[in-house]
Amino acid sequence: MTRLVCVLPSSNAIILDLSKFGGCVQEWPEFWDAFESTVHNNSALPAVDKFKYLRMYLMEPVLTAIGGFTLTAANYNVDVDLLKRRYGKEDVIQRALINDLLNLLAVYNDEDTPSPRRFHDAA
Repeated sequence: MTRLVCVLPSSNAIILDLSKFGGCVQEWPEFWDAFESTVHNNSALPAVDKFKYLRMYLMEPVLTAIGGFTLTAANYNVDVDLLKRRYGKEDVIQRALINDLLNLLAVYNDEDTPSPRRFHDAA
């Protein structure tokens, strides 16, 4: 994930240092939790501004999925619902994480110290 930093306009300036989301379902929970707590649940921000921030933190192919919606307050919640339906399915996320674990390189012997380290770091 690429990181983007911006400052939200408010009386208490909030610096957003969020990773951009590019469509990897395994990364959706982390992205959405961070975005939701800093932008989505921020009652000081109008919906159209939330929509602008959402677009700033999305990359292709995710941007294409919401590209047909105009930047309006009414479309913000529509887009959020679309993204949650597409990337926030728990069973799909779990399957993708399990696939990642199953595709890790095997450790064959005790002398192969880089493999366990890579396994541990990836898991």
